[in-house]
Amino acid sequence: LCGFLVLFRQSEYQMSELVVKAQSDIDSTRLMLLLELFAPVLREYKSEMDRNGEIDFAEMIRRAIVYVESGKYKSPYVHIMIDEFQDISALRARLLAVLSDQHSNSDLFMVGDDWQSIYRFTGSDISYMRDYKKHYEHVAITPLDLTFRFNEAIARVSSSFVLTNPNQIKKTIRSNRVSSEPAISTVRVVLDEDGLNIALDAIVGRSEREGRNRSTVLVLGRYHFVFDGIDMREARRRHTSLDIQEMTVHAAKGKEADYVIILGLKRGKYGFPCEKPDDTVLAFLLPQQEQFEFAEERRLFYVAMTRARHRVYLVYNPEEPSRFVQELLSKEHEPHICTDEIPHGLVLEDRPTVPCPSCRNGILVLRRGDFGPFAGCNNFPRCRYTEPVCPQCGGLMRRNGMYRECTTPGCDVRVPICSRCGGAMVERMGPYGHFWGCINYRGKEEHYSCTFTMKIR
Repeated sequence: LCGFLVLFRQSEYQMSELVVKAQSDIDSTRLMLLLELFAPVLREYKSEMDRNGEIDFAEMIRRAIVYVESGKYKSPYVHIMIDEFQDISALRARLLAVLSDQHSNSDLFMVGDDWQSIYRFTGSDISYMRDYKKHYEHVAITPLDLTFRFNEAIARVSSSFVLTNPNQIKKTIRSNRVSSEPAISTVRVVLDEDGLNIALDAIVGRSEREGRNRSTVLVLGRYHFVFDGIDMREARRRHTSLDIQEMTVHAAKGKEADYVIILGLKRGKYGFPCEKPDDTVLAFLLPQQEQFEFAEERRLFYVAMTRARHRVYLVYNPEEPSRFVQELLSKEHEPHICTDEIPHGLVLEDRPTVPCPSCRNGILVLRRGDFGPFAGCNNFPRCRYTEPVCPQCGGLMRRNGMYRECTTPGCDVRVPICSRCGGAMVERMGPYGHFWGCINYRGKEEHYSCTFTMKIR
């Protein structure tokens, strides 16, 4: 309700208009119930402001628009500059329009970067900048393509990464900082805290070799809870030559440091990218969702990488790596990513990623249960798919045609897939010896039971 209230106040809807819109929405039952609950909250919110002689930020802009349109306020300004234009909202854009319309010779000068548009959840609408020709006439572009913050190596990877979305404005970022080696390193560990300390140790050593007495470090996470259970005070005590600050990526917008460490790079609902879908209630008042998958999350990751002047450390668990980490380790980016800065005795090896055959959104990870190891979807409990591990080495197996093949290098095990139900086949023992039996066999008397078998060749 609080989030909906803020977004409603920033919109230009009346309650009656919102009801009509909700009635035709695919989620109309839930939205109509929300509006019924919301109406008395909104009334009391307005009454409380009236009693205290207060207005909120949205009302301040709304009244300003009325004053300008009615002529009650005559603007003396013909040159209007807007910073952080990528974060403009519909209400704020309307205020700019009425201000500029008061003078026939007025100029709008907008400064912004569509690559850093990360506030849709507050009502910001990237279309005003990305599709500027639809909103503004006679536009001249002055590219600011030289960065003084990060080096060329970071610029190369981050630019290529964000431009994977073809809807971003194309530009080439140059840097006055030359780097002859990759400036993005991976740290492969199970626990983020271990990865943090390994990365900090590496930064201390690198700073000493490069002659820096003190270095600044930003430790970033997609969410606040990424830092739960991590003793940052102990990390600072152990690394006294570093100025360490932790914060979310959103809070780090506009900040910079010598080094950046990114935590929480896992796959899933609360990973990075966040795979949790927008709540339809809040999305009801937000600007239209972009068609490119994880478009804003991609820009957020770009912001995280480009806070660093010298180097970025990506801390992740190779058993369930973030989609973005996997992308950076692909052939396109691989030459520009350093995977061997940390000694192999301290970090894990990367493992092949196996998509979940059931939900097709998650990946299979190794688990251990009451009956031994198994492979399960990392979207558990939303997806409860499981299957056996490789009977020879215990590794993950990937489906290929009518077989499941072990992903462990050097292990050539192939196990057939049930041609009747698509389940995994496991080796069983019967009166005539060993045979392949479907894992979905539940007994001959059970209705939902697959009795398919195969000879072992």
